[in-house]
Amino acid sequence: MNRSLLLLLTFLFSIPGISQTAKLGQANQNEINLTEVPYEPDATAVILVHEGDSRFFGNIFETTYFVRMKILKEPGKQYSDVRLRYYVGDKGYENISGVKAQTVNYSSGKAETIKVEKQGIFDVALADGYKELRITFPNVQVGSILEYTYKKSDKNLTFIDGWTFQRSIPTLFSKYQITMSPYLEYRTLGQGSNYATKVEKTASQGVYTWTMRDQYALNEEPFMKNYRDYIDRIEFQLTTYQSGAEWKKVLESWEVLGDDMITYYANKGFYRSSPIEKEFLSVDLTGVTQKEKAEKAYYYLRNNFMIEGDDWIYPKQSLNQLLKSKVGTPGELMLALMGILKSLGITCDPVLIGSKGYGRSELVEFPFLNQFDEILLLTELDGQLQFLDLTDRMAPFGYVDLDKHVSKGLLLQKKTSKLIPIDISHRSNTVHYSDSR
Repeated sequence: MNRSLLLLLTFLFSIPGISQTAKLGQANQNEINLTEVPYEPDATAVILVHEGDSRFFGNIFETTYFVRMKILKEPGKQYSDVRLRYYVGDKGYENISGVKAQTVNYSSGKAETIKVEKQGIFDVALADGYKELRITFPNVQVGSILEYTYKKSDKNLTFIDGWTFQRSIPTLFSKYQITMSPYLEYRTLGQGSNYATKVEKTASQGVYTWTMRDQYALNEEPFMKNYRDYIDRIEFQLTTYQSGAEWKKVLESWEVLGDDMITYYANKGFYRSSPIEKEFLSVDLTGVTQKEKAEKAYYYLRNNFMIEGDDWIYPKQSLNQLLKSKVGTPGELMLALMGILKSLGITCDPVLIGSKGYGRSELVEFPFLNQFDEILLLTELDGQLQFLDLTDRMAPFGYVDLDKHVSKGLLLQKKTSKLIPIDISHRSNTVHYSDSR
């Protein structure tokens, strides 16, 4: 997500929360004796405890994390290298601090604790404003218990971090707690069948907790490309906040959310016609029909621009930067194609979708922006509606990537944005193979 979107600047007051219960070096005897997960005996490692405690401090949202895991089999040692990704951007939106970690081995009933030294805890700069904190645990053996804790702060109060109960290894106990501010109201969105039926919830004096136990590991498997759609998790989005004596709404309707995204794209230049018209002045985009014109625009972009980077709803470049670099993400090229088609007098608008595997291919009927991760274009060609996609540079005009074959999307139109069905009638989900022998 674009971490700078809707950054809340109103002064808020912090509220004391309830401290988390798990602490370093306090594994119980059952955890020490555990040699296999009863409901998943092939597991090579297991998360014994995963806890998070979130609070608001002024304009900062802070979460304290605690993780205790155990190595059960030799292949499980791979989990002793922990990587925590966070977004810094150009204004230090997120930060990780207070990292403590240790390996605990047991011999003849006695615990040997080896703290992770400073050289085993370090940051690595990634692309696009992200960093990754890495923790390398020493002297890891089968039977080792690995523990770490850290604090993560975030300046974005509109979209605060949610909580994922399932991981790539089994989780025996997962608990998330948040102490809400009386000056902020959030909408909570849960996902997953286990979450719907097994989560334990409590609420008292503004402190909310969610607990789940005995979670199976969830990993991508053959013919299960969209496994993230089934992960048990919760998410939060700000709905109202208090400014002085007044309460103000945030993204309260599809129309408001749509206008906000249109404004964002417009500020990046993707709704301006002059750069498009100047860039493509010498390009032959003529045709007898609108479809012929659209096909020429599609193939010109596909063949003359490099498609690079993740498909995402937030462009990293402005339109001018894209036209200069000739390299862009699928979303950036889609928005550029929209501009070309509009300059040709063809009706064309972006449609935000939650792609398969992102976690929200089945949308909820609430303007929850985190449901969306990719863009389609809906265009009207010679009186016929057609969806366009520019994800695959080898794909022909009219092909829509398999991950985008979802049931609904958010059509972005000024003051009238709304959910629409995604009806893709052509056979773009069919792949043909041939053998020349």
